[in-house]
Amino acid sequence: MISFSAFGRPTALPELPLKQILVAVSLAAALTILAGVGSVGGAAVVGYAALAMAMLSPATGLAVLILLVPLRQPAGFGPLGFDLVLGLSILLGCLGGLTRGRSEIRVTPLWAALGAFGILAGIQVMATPMDFLGEQSAYAVLQLAAIAGGGTILLSAQYLLRGRDWGSYLDLIVLAGVVVAGLAIASIATKGTIRGTFPGLFGIGIEQDRAVGPFNNSNYFGLFAVLTLIVALHRASSGPPWRRIVTLLATAVIAIAVVLSFSRGALLAGAAGLIVLGFSRRPMLGVAAILLCVIGAFASYQMFSEARFGATAANISTDAALANQAASDAGRLAATNAGFVLFGRNPIFGVGFGQYHFVSTLYLDGNPTSYSHNWYMDVLAEQGIVGISLMALAAVLIMIGLCRAEPSRRGLACAVLAAYAVGSAFTEAPGSPQTSGIAWFVVGGALASVTSASFEARRPPAGFTNALRLSFGRRT
Repeated sequence: MISFSAFGRPTALPELPLKQILVAVSLAAALTILAGVGSVGGAAVVGYAALAMAMLSPATGLAVLILLVPLRQPAGFGPLGFDLVLGLSILLGCLGGLTRGRSEIRVTPLWAALGAFGILAGIQVMATPMDFLGEQSAYAVLQLAAIAGGGTILLSAQYLLRGRDWGSYLDLIVLAGVVVAGLAIASIATKGTIRGTFPGLFGIGIEQDRAVGPFNNSNYFGLFAVLTLIVALHRASSGPPWRRIVTLLATAVIAIAVVLSFSRGALLAGAAGLIVLGFSRRPMLGVAAILLCVIGAFASYQMFSEARFGATAANISTDAALANQAASDAGRLAATNAGFVLFGRNPIFGVGFGQYHFVSTLYLDGNPTSYSHNWYMDVLAEQGIVGISLMALAAVLIMIGLCRAEPSRRGLACAVLAAYAVGSAFTEAPGSPQTSGIAWFVVGGALASVTSASFEARRPPAGFTNALRLSFGRRT
């Protein structure tokens, strides 16, 4: 098998064939267009074709998922959503490949930690009380399905990108980012008219004056756009001139959408990602990125604030807009701090997965904001010391894995992970595959570069290994 060498530069890896790329783009485009014009039946037919393709060719199915994950999910695939079903179809196709060839599964400590986190969440979901409208149980189930959807992307990328060049997939990420950014910019340019014309593309939307695209929240959209922006900058730094030019143009479109989201959290996340990306190339680039971000923040914050108020509070004075923003920030901070109270109620196992929004209202005295807007606080309050410890362990194991990854993949993955980690302090991003899918894919792709060959070279010749090995097929 062609794979990365343990030292020095990687050997040449096969790319995703053009035929499979065209099939993936065609399926994703057809599904998006049919959903956009309201053809539920047509979208369902194409969706089932995509599921079949994912089982027959998991690599093609992963390309379809990369393109579709930030878009609105088509109807007709159950309450858990099309993304999860497609991800499970990809894994089913991978399992079929395992049973046919010389392959093995290694249950690593990372997946043991993630599995334990999922089991804890699942037990808590089953124990969730059924309120009058069933909202608490339904929300918890959907949140768990979202986490599982992210896990399918991470696992699929980690398996399928072993011995495969991931450049084609990164280009598809940039393409998806441009499409979503284009939808967001079009919504702003038409003052929301296009959203009403094509609800299958945009969804209901609660914000009309900020760029949200197919998302329902500008902060989640902003974080997704920042992640694709980092991938685009990475791709624009190498390759033939024509690809660099095209990717830089794509980067400009995505950057415009990030600004129009007016998401301060997304801008902070982007700064963190750009700084890490710079340091992954050369220390001087990292220092330059820091200076650029600091100078840019001081030079443009006033203009950014005025543009934000002009878009979201055009009918009131600047002082009133500032007062409203301060009140909103105070409400969000109070909702976040309520997590410490919830943690105190049950510090070991928390108040229950997906319950923050429902329980925090008891301690907010009429505060209209009941979501934490902070994933770390969510885990601490909902799953207690056990949950936050498992999450911290998984994060440490991911970083250890990235330290062993091939350098070019490691740099991008660390940059994306840094942006995602900062963004998760302002959103509950892991509960949204629409926002998080790109991060899970890039991290999984980087971990995939720690191949079977390099794994065997690094593990001791005798004694125990830190992975449980399950073999399929005949060994030669």
